[in-house]
Amino acid sequence: MQGAVILVGTDFSEHAEIAVRGAFRLAQAVNGRVELVHVTPEQKPLFGGSKENRAAVKRLQEEAVEEARRALELIVAEADVPARAHVDVCAGDICKTLLDHADDVGADLIVVGRHGLGAAGRFLLGSLTDKVVRRSERPVMVIPTEPS
Repeated sequence: MQGAVILVGTDFSEHAEIAVRGAFRLAQAVNGRVELVHVTPEQKPLFGGSKENRAAVKRLQEEAVEEARRALELIVAEADVPARAHVDVCAGDICKTLLDHADDVGADLIVVGRHGLGAAGRFLLGSLTDKVVRRSERPVMVIPTEPS
């Protein structure tokens, strides 16, 4: 695992922050590199929208991506291990986008946080963590966000 590439996704939630810190600690321990990724869903105007509405939605999307990029770059700047920030805009499945990015960077490990939704929450909402664990061909480390 020495020199490993560790991919961690973040939605900037408290749960994701815990996972990010765990990924940085692990990277430090193995002299690795962190690939920090934020995936934002593609914004689309309702009902097709007028030309002005489509332009406004595009502008809002660009602002959201830039804001996420600045937030990631701040995290990377404060890191004490090699790290890179990536912001992807996803038109479909966030899990697939994250896993595709892991392939693109040759990640040795994917780190995700556990949101503690419980069985009912996973049934009703689905869990990105569960999807990543089930779909990934790479090792996945789940960082608990609450005491067991």
